[in-house]
Amino acid sequence: HWRTLSTEEGVTVTDGNWVLTLGTFAGTIDEVENPLMITGATAGSGVLDLNAINEESGLAAPVKAIGAKAFEFRSDLVGLVLAPEIRNLYRGCFQQTGIANLPDFSQVVFIEEDVFRDCSGLKGHPDFTSLVQVKNNAFQNTKLSGDLSLPNLQAANFQAFYNAAFDGALVAPKLTTVNGYAFGNLAIKSVEAESLEHVGGNA
Repeated sequence: HWRTLSTEEGVTVTDGNWVLTLGTFAGTIDEVENPLMITGATAGSGVLDLNAINEESGLAAPVKAIGAKAFEFRSDLVGLVLAPEIRNLYRGCFQQTGIANLPDFSQVVFIEEDVFRDCSGLKGHPDFTSLVQVKNNAFQNTKLSGDLSLPNLQAANFQAFYNAAFDGALVAPKLTTVNGYAFGNLAIKSVEAESLEHVGGNA
């Protein structure tokens, strides 16, 4: 169970394995003003299960985001379960980690650059139902595969899905902007993207 600890450096939470540092997001996420975000880990290894972090920890505000570089290069992070309230994943937060399972992305709206870049063990068929924007290199060099269904995506930035393993249909009815190599080096068999307005080189 997650519980809250107070230290001189601020508020942390622990499940007995992971010890996570928290910060305040200056703004609004999902109509919540100044929610919390996870900014890093001072201890822990194995699977990071955040599913009940908001329910169990008794925090004053909900955790709605993972901060920039929070877990980057942690090869000892081998599994991830996101809390259903988490909407935003910031720059490089899980870059080059050992995550080998497929997290539930269905509630995630915004994914910044390098979030899962070089997570070579990340495989499976993701649910991107809520995703509106994905930035540079977010899923580059992962093993995510199958159809790439992006029903609410509006913009795919440079190399967002470059060199992943998607090999089915690309379906993105609301996609308006695709920047260079966003879908580069994929074995996509068909494309449905009727709202496209801008396509960068080699997209």
